[in-house]
Amino acid sequence: MEAMAMGLPVLVPLWGGVTEYLNATVSVPIVVNEEERPPKKWPIHENYSHHHWAKVDPLEIQKSMRWVFDHPKEGAEIGAKAKQFAWSKYTREKVADRVIQRLDEIAEMLQPSPHELG
Repeated sequence: MEAMAMGLPVLVPLWGGVTEYLNATVSVPIVVNEEERPPKKWPIHENYSHHHWAKVDPLEIQKSMRWVFDHPKEGAEIGAKAKQFAWSKYTREKVADRVIQRLDEIAEMLQPSPHELG
């Protein structure tokens, strides 16, 4: 996010959570063809034991890096779009506003209904 805010094109595997906010318009995608499980020797919390990771081929990273190098104008355009995107949605104030809004929604859901109060 910091690189995007500075107007730099970011290279990302479009996998998992980042797909909620990144796409080929504001980033340079890295192709992910496989997934893998975390190594068994790593301590993984039971809530995440079923998760898979993106297995990124180093050649795919190289391709994305080469594309940015060979296409500086397009890379700069992606960086400019990324900067506008980051500043339009992810300033501290905007994120804080979304967190407060969500907390208010949760608090409202947790309020007992009038019939529950007796």
